[in-house]
Amino acid sequence: MAFKILCPVDFSPCSRNALQTALGLARSLNAELTIVFAYHVPHYIQPSLLVWMGTGPRPLWQLAEEQAKTELQEFLVAEDVAPDAATVKVVHADPVSAIVSIAERDGHDLVVMGTHGRGAPGRWLLGSVAERCVRSAPCPVLVVPSPRADPTGRADSL
Repeated sequence: MAFKILCPVDFSPCSRNALQTALGLARSLNAELTIVFAYHVPHYIQPSLLVWMGTGPRPLWQLAEEQAKTELQEFLVAEDVAPDAATVKVVHADPVSAIVSIAERDGHDLVVMGTHGRGAPGRWLLGSVAERCVRSAPCPVLVVPSPRADPTGRADSL
C-alpha cells in the first residue's frame, strides 16, 4: 500500500509553496498525491438560480463548478504539474470539511497545505483553514508557510 498525500490548494502563493512541497515529497517517497480544490457557493444562492448566457439559461452552480475546474487546471499548468503526477479533485464544500472528509475517506497519511500566516488577530477575524485542519484531520498535517518577500518585492522560496 502506497503512502498517500493530500494537498489542498486555493491558488494563493502559500498554496503554490505547499503544492511544490507536496510534489517533492511525493517524488521522494514514491507516494500517491491527491490535489484538491474546494469551492463554496453560499447557501443563499439556490441551485435553481439561472444565469442567462449566449446559449440560454444555465444553473449558476454549474457555472461555478466549471470555473473552479478551469482555474485549477490553469493553476496546475502554471506550476508545471504533470497530468500523471497526481489525482485532481474539485469539490463543492466548505474547505475544512472537504479536506478532513477526503483525508479520512481515502485513507491519506499526510496533508500538506499552505498557511497565510496572518497571526492571532487574523485567525480571530477570519478563522484559519490550516489551524482547523490541524485540529480535525485524521492524519498529520504539514503546514507550509507563505513565501517571504524580500525588500525588492520578490518572493524567495522556503
